[in-house]
Amino acid sequence: MSTRFETAKRYRLFIFVALVLNFMACSTHVSPGPQNAIISIDNSVEYQTMNSWQARLIGTITEDTDSVFSFFPKVFDGAVNDLGINQVALEIYAGEENTQDWYAKWQQGEVGRTEWRAHIYDIENDNNDPNAIDDKGFHFSRLDFTIDNFLLPLKQLIEARGERLIVNLLYVDFGSSTFEHADHPEEYAEFILAAFKHMESTYGFVPDGLEVKLEPDHKKGGWKDGGVKIAKALLAAGKRLEASGYTPEFIAPSTVSMGNASTYFDTMITTEPEVLTYIDEISYHRYSGVSAGSLRAIADFGRKHNLRTSMLEWWHKDNSYKTLHEDIKAGGNSTWEQGILGDEYSGAGGLYHFDGNGEKLNPRTKYNRQYFKFIHRDAVRIKAASDNDYFDPLAFINEDGTYVVVCSARTSGSLSVRGLLAGTYGIKYTTGTGKDEPIEYDVDLADQIITTGQQLETSIPDAGVITIYAR
Repeated sequence: MSTRFETAKRYRLFIFVALVLNFMACSTHVSPGPQNAIISIDNSVEYQTMNSWQARLIGTITEDTDSVFSFFPKVFDGAVNDLGINQVALEIYAGEENTQDWYAKWQQGEVGRTEWRAHIYDIENDNNDPNAIDDKGFHFSRLDFTIDNFLLPLKQLIEARGERLIVNLLYVDFGSSTFEHADHPEEYAEFILAAFKHMESTYGFVPDGLEVKLEPDHKKGGWKDGGVKIAKALLAAGKRLEASGYTPEFIAPSTVSMGNASTYFDTMITTEPEVLTYIDEISYHRYSGVSAGSLRAIADFGRKHNLRTSMLEWWHKDNSYKTLHEDIKAGGNSTWEQGILGDEYSGAGGLYHFDGNGEKLNPRTKYNRQYFKFIHRDAVRIKAASDNDYFDPLAFINEDGTYVVVCSARTSGSLSVRGLLAGTYGIKYTTGTGKDEPIEYDVDLADQIITTGQQLETSIPDAGVITIYAR
């Protein structure tokens, strides 16, 4: 008995010591210390062509903007001229097909905000003929407010740079009505066509793309059927718009779950193979179903069908430049969205935050800026390899032929970059977790001039992200 007791006692002591040592190891070895890495660039291997950095236009701020309106000119300027935002998602609510203009009623003080919000997905069919638009059955005053106050200022700033703003119309419906576009694809197509015609007659331009349905797998709304309804809606809209002379790019399925994106897409092309004639981009969100396998499946579908891939929503505190890096590298993303332009809360959504004193960059934006600002539209991602796993590089050739290397670093260290073209290179880094306020932000090192065949030598003082870009 005594021997068994002593043996059990020693065993418990052994387990306790092992746990303590393991805890100490985890606690004291957060960083491996400075490392060295050789990064090799190979322009003979090409991956995706980058399309755009997207921001969402709508949010709580566009419904009650009086307190923050004065901040937006700086936000617009910063988004375009500092961050490099070049695409917007313009939301349109399903309830804008209605006999009543509920948004205008709210704006004019005839109803309260709660009553207006109760009708944003309340669809009333304009008539019983999807091929005959009754203009009295569509009210786009909320759409116009967003265009006038948010889209047009951005468009003007981008055009002043000699560039073009890409506008994607984003259909939103999380409600339940007696009549549903989800159940009537030709009526969905009529609604989208009415919006295109309205924008053309009012503003002289139409959307460049259509994101067919925001989160069809969401628990609210009548679109959650695995992809059949969104396929039929996309096909109907594609044919109807084409017949009227409009040929936007189509983006789908924009599922809540990353894991649902490839299954929805597979169902779409199985149900309606003709959708491949119209669709240009496979989109997904990151709220659930996130895994390396799901991301690979999306990238594989994109390569197989020659379609772009895009991550278009994950407004969450854990979203960081590490997510962006993974989506570009493993997901083959050509388009990526951090969130809306600006918000009044401290979540991950807005590029900027408003705190009562003015606008300020979201900490996450400060890290993502290392990518946004230097990787331009039509940049081609090329092969970049590291001999040290603590440093993960991405390399690009911009349309003007200049090279950009963005490296995610898990520790401090020195980098030797091989394969760059001769020229002058700027070097900029931001350090920290990617989610919290950076330790150091927007730090510029001295420019380096390299000759043909010469490698560039640089370093980063902590974990973070470093960008090497041709001047």
